[in-house]
Amino acid sequence: MLVDARFYDARCPGNRIIFDLADGRSVEVPIEWFPLLQAAPKDARAAFEIVDDGRVMAWPELGERVSVDAVMLAHWGTPLDWSQCRAVSAWGGLAERAEEITHTGAHG
Repeated sequence: MLVDARFYDARCPGNRIIFDLADGRSVEVPIEWFPLLQAAPKDARAAFEIVDDGRVMAWPELGERVSVDAVMLAHWGTPLDWSQCRAVSAWGGLAERAEEITHTGAHG
């Protein structure tokens, strides 16, 4: 766990996705960060589950999983690009990848 945050809800108005967090904060990001969600109809976008004690938002019908760590790190502008965040968060390796990039200065 890299950040102390939990998902509470999400919505997709227009070309944005807004992640609401349990502590009252909201994080708004471009929907194009999530090609599967961008291409999905509204009802499929609304069919998400919050799993792993609020750490992951999953769209089982779409095969999409997003970690709160990935959303927060990307929102804060860390040196991780979004495709790296999504790929490593899906395999539970975001913390390790973030540490590797921080220590080596790697970007890609």
